[in-house]
This record gives sequence, structure tokens and C-alpha cells, in this order.
Amino acid sequence: MAHLLNTDDFRIRARKRLPKGLFDYLDRGTEDERGLERNRRAFDQIKIVPSFLKNVSNRRIDTTILDTNWRAPLAVAPTALAGLVWPEGEQAMARAASRVGVPVCVSTMSVAPIEDIAAASTSPPWFQLYVWDDREATYGLINRVKSVGVEVLVVTVDGPVNGNREYNIRNGFGFPFQPSAKALLDIARHPSWTISVLGRQVVYRKGIALPHFPEGRQRGAICTTASLTWDDIRTLRGLWRGKLLLKGILHPADAQFARKVGVDGIIVSNHGARNLDSAPSPLEMLPTIANENGDEIAILLDSGIRRGSDIFKALACGAHGVMVGRAPLWGLAAGGEQGAYDILCLLLRELDRTMGHAGCCDLNDVDQSRLVFDDT
Repeated sequence: MAHLLNTDDFRIRARKRLPKGLFDYLDRGTEDERGLERNRRAFDQIKIVPSFLKNVSNRRIDTTILDTNWRAPLAVAPTALAGLVWPEGEQAMARAASRVGVPVCVSTMSVAPIEDIAAASTSPPWFQLYVWDDREATYGLINRVKSVGVEVLVVTVDGPVNGNREYNIRNGFGFPFQPSAKALLDIARHPSWTISVLGRQVVYRKGIALPHFPEGRQRGAICTTASLTWDDIRTLRGLWRGKLLLKGILHPADAQFARKVGVDGIIVSNHGARNLDSAPSPLEMLPTIANENGDEIAILLDSGIRRGSDIFKALACGAHGVMVGRAPLWGLAAGGEQGAYDILCLLLRELDRTMGHAGCCDLNDVDQSRLVFDDT
């Protein structure tokens, strides 16, 4: 895969290998997909000012976040159905992240159970939690992930209702998987994926299921809740003694309230522009949120990162680290564990190179003075 030189190269390879319905589900946004454009435009409108005649021969990108030493300010974001991208895809992603030395966050909607993914990782994975209407089932899942050594719980708060993803309907892609003639034809055109991934799911797991979901719902419709409130977050804070993060924060007032109820960190995110198409980009909201809360809680950012220079911009705007979701999936689809490893290393090489151009020797040197903001 030496000829894959940037994240877009990996994306092109992934698109060729995966059925269209699955690729679109992982890759696209919602409604008119203006949010995807907005996420990228926010990064493009920020320029990095080079600074030279400094000794930058010994650059470092390691950091400490949530009282843990990270090889780099990056974590793999939780992504649904990653196990359909490559055989045992979630385990492969965990191994890749472990090799790089960065955290991986397991999705509630993974197709492999947390027990198998944790066994594949050399350090405890994080776990992303969707709170269900059945709160007791939710608490049971929390106890389950705690029992395998998970220390960081990431509660997704930005999904009271599902995003309007019209392409899923057009492609005949959904869960539970009830393939249309169009979807079956799409699958037939990708025999390698069908045999290695879908066939394995049928043989070893008796089909596609979501093993973290409540009994009786693992092969049924996705269950979410529109009743999640701050009272629930307080309850979760009382139940979970490890690190607690809220994912999907965009409003500055929500960030402040999160700090007041005792969470350890927030992830400034618009769900990769997959829920509300009119939402602002996380990068637009980050400086205000960081200025008001950055010294008291960990602040991560996701949505829209495609280059190491994007990571630099997020850090300079006040994030302590970033999460990337689509890029590692493209790497996984392109080449399994090695592809995911390669694309993560690619992003970190780009970050290191950007720091050299900006005159930064370590992450403490990265701040807004390195940036020029284009308001056009």
C-alpha cells in the first residue's frame, strides 16, 4: 500500500472494495450533505503561519490526556458496523491503534462484542455508549464493559432522533438488514467482500447482529432514546468511577454544564455531519468552548479531519486532542489492520511535518498565534 499517499487515496481504495450501500453508510452525511462541506471548509479557512530559523530537529507529538500518556494527540473514534468493513474489523482496528500507541473507542453498534475487542487490544479500549429508553439495560451494559477493563466511557448525546440519511433508503441499506434486489446486486458485485466478511458473519455469528444491544433487539431496529437529560448524565456519573466523556457537544452552554455535572471531558462533534445537516462545524465552535472550559476538562474534537495539518489547527484552536473515524475505516477497508495502521501513521507524520514548518518542537508550542483565520 506504499502507493496510497494520503487519506483520499485510501478512501478511493475503500470505495472500490466495499458495496455501495455500506460505503455510503460509512462515508456520507445527511440530507443535502452541506454539513460535510462545512466541516471541511472550516479547516480550509484557517491558515498556518510558518515560522523559521528555529531548531526543530527534535520534535515531539506525545501528550497526556485524561491522566494517560498518549503517543500522539489522536484517538480512533467509535464507528458503527466497523466489523463489516473487514473480517473481524473491530479487532483489527484495536490492534492497529495499539501498534500506533493511541486509544480506540468501541461503538455500541459494533458487530463484535466488547470482550473480543478488548482481548485484541494491548491497552483497555474506550467504550461509546448510547443510552436506551430501557435504562436498566443501559446500566447492565455499563457493568459489562466495566468487567473487561474499560476505563473511559464516552456517552453520545447528539442522537435524540436519527439523522435523515436518504441514501440508505435509495441503496436499500439498513438495520436490520433486509436486502432489496438492488442491494443484493450490489453485494454480488463485490465477491471478495461477500465471502470474507458477510460469509464469515453468517458462519461464525449466525448473521449480522449488534451484540451490545438488549436481548431481543440485537437483530432488530436500532433503538435510541429522545429522553436523555442532564439528570441521566448525573446518574451515569454516579455509576461510572472511570473517566466519563460526553460526545456531541456543540453549544457553549452545554459544555459549561457538562463541566458542572462532573464529566472528565467532552468531544466537540457534529457526528461527522451525519445527524443535523444545518449544524455548525465543531471547529467553528471550538475556540469559544475551549476558552471557557479548557483548563478544567479534557476537550477533544472530531468531524472533518483529513490531514495532519487539520490536527494541528484543532490543537491550536484549543483542543487537547482529536478523534478520527472515517479515515481509519478507509484504511481498514483498504488493507485491514495494516491499512488502519498505515493511515494513522500517515496522519501523525503529517502532523509532525506541519509542526516543523510552524516552528514547533512540542505540542505546548501550538496555539492560536500560529494561525490566520479567513472570514470569507
